Amino acid sequence: MACYLTQLPSEILHNILAYVEPKDLSVLPQTCQYLNAFIKDNSALHREIYYKILVKETVVAYFVAWGRMG
Repeated sequence: MACYLTQLPSEILHNILAYVEPKDLSVLPQTCQYLNAFIKDNSALHREIYYKILVKETVVAYFVAWGRMG
């Protein structure tokens, strides 16, 4: 039996998509109407990805500022 991404519960799909790179997430809605609606209307997913990027950039900037990055 095949398992499709669109058949997963929304909480699990959210957790999977939270690890997708933003550039890839921007084209994923073009694959089907379900993913288009899920991603477009999911402000919690957008917020989570935004904070991951913000934290990552902040940490990198901190280490660069202190000369600890190679």
